Amino acid sequence: DVEGVYSATEKAVIRNHVSYVCRKQHCADTLVLYLNSPTRNDGTMLLWDANLNGIADLKERYSVNELLADLAGCRATRVLLFVDQSYSGVLSKRLRGSQKHLNVVLIQSQTQKTHNHQRLNPGWEDTSWFYISSVTCLLDHLGKV
Repeated sequence: DVEGVYSATEKAVIRNHVSYVCRKQHCADTLVLYLNSPTRNDGTMLLWDANLNGIADLKERYSVNELLADLAGCRATRVLLFVDQSYSGVLSKRLRGSQKHLNVVLIQSQTQKTHNHQRLNPGWEDTSWFYISSVTCLLDHLGKV
């Protein structure tokens, strides 16, 4: 443990908590996750540099595969993923083809091209919170998408 670093920034703690909430019967009706961290171009989230070596070691990275494994078959009625980070298209593409994440809704922070190689998937543009007005109920909006 590094002094001054919260355990909530540790990959094992994050994964254990998400997995517990998803696996426990009647634990959560709706699970809301807000993802906001630097990412690699494969969508991997970069967590706190706990050992202060300037290198994102395995324990300091949370991959799209790991997130999807933690959310697979989640018992919550719905999982809302607010994604406010680069390369969200990677996660979007993986979710769209998954039969293990039918209750997961991805809500992205932007809809425009953000990098030469990243575009959001066609048909998912309306999942951007840019299109959700302040007087619109989120669930009503998602019902239209």
